[in-house]
Amino acid sequence: MRSVIDVIINYYISESLNRVLKDNGYVFVTELVGCPLKHYLRKRYPSLSLQLNFNEKILLGKIVHEGIEAILSRIEYMVDDIQVEVPVTREVNGVTLVGRADIVTSDAVVELKTTRSTKELPHENHKLQAAIYAKLFDKPRAILVYIVLNNETKILEYEIEPIDDEMLKQLIKELKEGKPAPRYPWECNYCIFRQFCPVKQVNKNGQG
Repeated sequence: MRSVIDVIINYYISESLNRVLKDNGYVFVTELVGCPLKHYLRKRYPSLSLQLNFNEKILLGKIVHEGIEAILSRIEYMVDDIQVEVPVTREVNGVTLVGRADIVTSDAVVELKTTRSTKELPHENHKLQAAIYAKLFDKPRAILVYIVLNNETKILEYEIEPIDDEMLKQLIKELKEGKPAPRYPWECNYCIFRQFCPVKQVNKNGQG
């Protein structure tokens, strides 16, 4: 019998592989909030995409994240105001944006994040992602929820306004132009494509 951790890891490998194989020219919402070059490097080196989501911290975060969603899925049947794991597709300036919001209610989009540090929360890329989802779902606000996994486990919430049309179009423009690259100084530290990137930067102070 395979170990529990072996089953979990193979499940996430299969999930990531399906995502890579089903890439038909879409742009994921997460790609708009990070380095624009990563979108093109992902297409050039698709096999490396499988390594993007695998380390101890990310795996733990995924497990906690999906555990919370599983609980909310049960509540979903009892409360009309809650939808869990809601997909969205939207054409913007010739680009097909695809994404999946963690939770959608009648007046908000809720994005769940896990972290081990409260330093510099909320992170700019997370705020931008939540704001994009609020726009795509035509909601007046987004709620960014952090589950802090350390000795003082806690839940922190931040309310985010939706992104406006011009800013969304600007992000699409930046993606097409491949700049600014990186968008944030810490991105290269965590990027699996950095060994192939012509503009990589080395920053000693990574995101918390």
